[in-house]
Amino acid sequence: MVTAKPFTLTLDEIGSFPQGKNLTVHVKAKDESNMKELFDAIKSALPDVQIKHDEFHPHLTIAQIPKQESAKQLGEFKKWLESGFTFEVNNICILQRSKIDNNVPFHVEREISLF
Repeated sequence: MVTAKPFTLTLDEIGSFPQGKNLTVHVKAKDESNMKELFDAIKSALPDVQIKHDEFHPHLTIAQIPKQESAKQLGEFKKWLESGFTFEVNNICILQRSKIDNNVPFHVEREISLF
């Protein structure tokens, strides 16, 4: 069982990383401490869930754009985000990429309520 309390999260930064010919754009929190604590709790409680990366970089993907358009587009995304948005995290879903159906890129592997 995952033991974690609900928390307030503010997504207030735009980030990106290269992925092939595109740039993947995401929003993330300047303060990642609650997300990293939650990640550690999930790893401990669910050892059967495979972790793809050694380090955890919490983010929410919002777009994939061609690299040649990245400077202009990133500026527009930063204006769009302005001061960020805040919400309560009281439930999480562990997503897994589909290995069977390319039309359904992800499915919910597990859903966990925080309390």
